[in-house]
Amino acid sequence: MYRCHLEKLVLNSGDHPKTPEFSNAAGMNKNAEIPPTVIYHLGFDRAKIGTVTWDSYPGNPGTPRAWRFIDTKSMVNYLGLPGIGAEGVRDNLMSYGDHGIPITINVMSTPKKSGDEQLRDIERTVACFRDVPYVARIEVNLACPNTGERDEHMKRARNIILTVSRNTLPTQEVFVKVSPDIEQKDVEYLLDIFYSHGVAGVTTTNTTSFHDPRFIDPSPGKGGASGNALKERALKVQRMFYEKMAETGRFLKIDACGGINSVHDLFERKRYGATGYQFYTGLIFEGTRLP
Repeated sequence: MYRCHLEKLVLNSGDHPKTPEFSNAAGMNKNAEIPPTVIYHLGFDRAKIGTVTWDSYPGNPGTPRAWRFIDTKSMVNYLGLPGIGAEGVRDNLMSYGDHGIPITINVMSTPKKSGDEQLRDIERTVACFRDVPYVARIEVNLACPNTGERDEHMKRARNIILTVSRNTLPTQEVFVKVSPDIEQKDVEYLLDIFYSHGVAGVTTTNTTSFHDPRFIDPSPGKGGASGNALKERALKVQRMFYEKMAETGRFLKIDACGGINSVHDLFERKRYGATGYQFYTGLIFEGTRLP
């Protein structure tokens, strides 16, 4: 019933798509071990894979690497991009055959790489998925708070995004996933790059390095916070992007991500231009009834 209500509202909302698009967020299916058809039957329109890096990587050492705060429906993760590498992920996807589910690949350079090596790493990853059926979108991850490289990625955002755009097919959209810890000047800087290099949309947002004591108590002192601890920051950044787009008259798609736990949250994100919605932490606390 809620989904039908939302579709009727979106249908009358001008430039928005006739139906909202739901997907899982990055981190839920890092290596494509979960078939896209399973993601679809959980209630999603699109399957998100990743974050995918060119090389395999063990992630951050030690345990625990994730903390749940049940009373506030919040989490902190310090996984650090563990994964089997792009070629292994590609092989998993190819094994699922003609499933018909649109796929997004969330990509980032393998941790510890920098400079031109970082760009070559991303280039190889994107090229690896050019001919994989149903890969319809590449989402550039500029914002992981768990690798110590977010500031470098922001400085090199233009080169990173240009590298991705040059290696995708004309039929593949490029999205960029941004941090909830950026400011207005960063929004303007990034939008200038997006407009210049054919970016189709922005995902607002990744996890936050700020551990709000109202939601994260005690803080583990590291990692990215999600769920209700992220909600206010993610909405603020989305609103900054939407209002700047409105000011310029050049609208990109917006995927809302972070702290979406209810239909109320979804409508709030829609108010500031969301055309798609990504879920992960909400699924952990609300279960599959959420989508």
